[in-house]
Amino acid sequence: MILDTLDHVARYTGMNSVLDAGLEYLSKAAATGLADGRYPIDGERLRASVTTSPTRETEAVPFEAHRRYIDIQCLLSGSETIYWMPREGCVVRQEYSAEKDIELLADGRASALILRPGMFAVFFPSDAHKPGCYSARQEEVQKLVIKVRVTSRVT
Repeated sequence: MILDTLDHVARYTGMNSVLDAGLEYLSKAAATGLADGRYPIDGERLRASVTTSPTRETEAVPFEAHRRYIDIQCLLSGSETIYWMPREGCVVRQEYSAEKDIELLADGRASALILRPGMFAVFFPSDAHKPGCYSARQEEVQKLVIKVRVTSRVT
């Protein structure tokens, strides 16, 4: 898992060429702003979406993990808490769906990450995460999520 500001995106390049392309897209897209919607970048290897939605109560959001994609999540407006914990040892709540590339997991001992505009987080297949939770209160947030296809061992 990576948590940092957009000013430091370049620090994380060099691990994987598709991840590098996702981080490059992140830098450009976050600076220019995007409307809500889906943005194809490189077929199934790399795609982005922008959504505006309210944050939710922590108890209403399950932990999730992905196997085929790395998530890059960047907050464009608002404030949200994302809970993180290692995927290893988690209890499965809902079996993995290959179609949706998601597995839902039971709560465990997690760390809270507070994202504000200009911050991003990268979640690898080894990371369970619970996005979209309240920070101080419920609010509308706009978020850019980039899905990066895992092409080599980057976990």
